[in-house]
Amino acid sequence: MASSLKVYLILGSNDSGRRAVLCDLIDSLKSESPILYFKHKDSLSNDWDNSLESLPQINTVSWSLDEAKIKHDSISVNPESIFFVAPSSINLADVIEGLKGWLSKNDCQLTRIITIVDCKGLSENNSNNSWYEAAIHFSDMVLLNRREGVGEKWIKDFLTEKKKQFHPTRFELVKKNRVNNPIDILDSQTYRTSLYFDDLISIEEDEFEDLCPEDKKMDRYIERLENGKRNKPINPIHLD
Repeated sequence: MASSLKVYLILGSNDSGRRAVLCDLIDSLKSESPILYFKHKDSLSNDWDNSLESLPQINTVSWSLDEAKIKHDSISVNPESIFFVAPSSINLADVIEGLKGWLSKNDCQLTRIITIVDCKGLSENNSNNSWYEAAIHFSDMVLLNRREGVGEKWIKDFLTEKKKQFHPTRFELVKKNRVNNPIDILDSQTYRTSLYFDDLISIEEDEFEDLCPEDKKMDRYIERLENGKRNKPINPIHLD
């Protein structure tokens, strides 16, 4: 694929507004070039999903995971951008591992991972916090959406806690499914904590091997134990 291709992964629960935000982001591109929307085969459709797929530049591609490998329909266009949208009900570690394999196979690099937070849902059910912790660990941008009815103190406390844990990941507020600066959100500057995708950058093999601490060579969420299970399992968010 073209080296200029931009590849994004959008994470979030079904009620987070991830597809509404994606509509806003794609609209901001003002591009007539083809854009691929990788829609997971088990995603639940909603009105925003229909709006997204009706955009003239959008080509929908059905995808799935098979043992942490991405499988998808054939691609018949030469896209400018690709947006993978992953349900939170499937294994996040498998998604991340599968995406890395797909990027390597197609000789392209990850542009950004963006997590959309359902603030209302999370403020009412903190049991999903561990999933968000994992998603934020991999993310460059975290967009706080569905803030209506959520107290300012909760938002402030959430940001204070997460910024301490996940620096340099950036956090932005979303208002009515719209971001303040879409072009900034889609920029290629990386901010993610995880180094998992770093070895896809084109450098001489082992050039910086001695500079990479041993505990950074395998991401704690991706690493598998001898029994094949993940070192740090990520519980999915159901009802997606």
